[in-house]
Amino acid sequence: MTKRLDLRVDFVFKSLFGTHGNESILAAFLNASLRFPDEKKIQTAQLLNPHFNKENQEGIDSKMISKLTGLTIEEVEKLRYQ
Repeated sequence: MTKRLDLRVDFVFKSLFGTHGNESILAAFLNASLRFPDEKKIQTAQLLNPHFNKENQEGIDSKMISKLTGLTIEEVEKLRYQ
């Protein structure tokens, strides 16, 4: 009898699809799950670091808010710390 890993377990899912070197497996999973037509299928995937250190987290949030709102980063920072 073969034991299978349960992909519903977060650790197992991340280990398989979120590991560098498994980008092609991630792309295949996304294509199968999302059922994209052939001309729109994902060819490559790039894994980014999901962990932010404390110093970078505020800057990243400000940049994202700036892009979404059209405010400058300085305006966003001013509003955040009023």
